[in-house]
Amino acid sequence: MNKMLVNAPNGKQEFIEAVGYFDSARVLWDERVDGVMPAITLGGMVRVGASLILDSALLAIYQAARDAEQKGTSIGQVKELRKTTLDSLVKYSPGVSRIYSENYFASVEFQAGRTGTLMADGSTASAYLGLLGSRVGMTATQFAAYIIGENSGTVGMAIKGREIEDEYMRLVYTAMPAMTAAQAVQAVVDYTAFCNARKLL
Repeated sequence: MNKMLVNAPNGKQEFIEAVGYFDSARVLWDERVDGVMPAITLGGMVRVGASLILDSALLAIYQAARDAEQKGTSIGQVKELRKTTLDSLVKYSPGVSRIYSENYFASVEFQAGRTGTLMADGSTASAYLGLLGSRVGMTATQFAAYIIGENSGTVGMAIKGREIEDEYMRLVYTAMPAMTAAQAVQAVVDYTAFCNARKLL
């Protein structure tokens, strides 16, 4: 079957079967007309006369876009791993379900020093806990410790949940945006092992 090399509408260079491609302006090479496909590097080829040549600048743009797409995919995989792992912990411990609640989230953020994290009502974690704590005679610090301690008392599941959440936050918002695409792929592997280890503890 003859092949074509085309500049696809999604911005990528692709091989397709040569069966009447709809936009001839996007065709770089058509084996029915141009002969056997020469050796190429996808993403960097341009047509000059009757030849295909490698454009290094075009290739660099293509590779940067490909790497950004791969990093986005890896970050999405980490997010899904976080969700499924926390869901599995919830099945075995009703107490850890508080990780989804505003109280638990605010407490985790507060104890991690992220006191300015915004809550659903628009207040900071510090103000949110301060208000709730004042209703039961506690400071924000005391109330955060109470919430964390209450969850941690259920077979340690909340501690595991907090570790999974903290590592997720570090990866998605700090580490992975600065990684190469290959490093981001490895980060997914490492986070999978990290989550699995805590499910087995």
